Amino acid sequence: MALSTSIVSFIIVGFMFIALLIVALKIFNYTSIVTQYLREQSYTSGYSRTSLVVEKAFLINATCINFTLDNKGPQSILLDESSNIIIDYYENNSLTHLVEDLEFNKSWYPILLIVGSKNYTIPRGYILELKPGQETVIEACVSRPVSTQKTIIIVFNTRDGVRAEYVFAP
Repeated sequence: MALSTSIVSFIIVGFMFIALLIVALKIFNYTSIVTQYLREQSYTSGYSRTSLVVEKAFLINATCINFTLDNKGPQSILLDESSNIIIDYYENNSLTHLVEDLEFNKSWYPILLIVGSKNYTIPRGYILELKPGQETVIEACVSRPVSTQKTIIIVFNTRDGVRAEYVFAP
């Protein structure tokens, strides 16, 4: 009698252990799926929150381009040496295709901050925090004269991966 009670007890404990193991695996799988979903949501929402738009680009001389950068998102963007501007253009005389990676405060810098209807001149070399709804005019200078017969591509990137592109024909 005691032997049969022990055997039945071990069988019941074994089934309970198996059931507990199955429940633990289900909970682990569920938390993995939820974690992955939340990670994907935060990844996609991070890029949809920050939004930069390049507008109104024009040549101011043979090698310099002015363009307006507009922060349309709810987060501030820092314009400093970690930001990157790439200009894709053709040289004026030879029509050689060139792509230049410009350096902050040497070949590009913000020159004007636009807040509503007010304009503020930015001294050369100053780091600028572009707040939501603000615009800035950036001057970007390349090393060779730009052809006015071909399109120019401007790409602006921040350290966080926020990107704005603009294609125009001068």
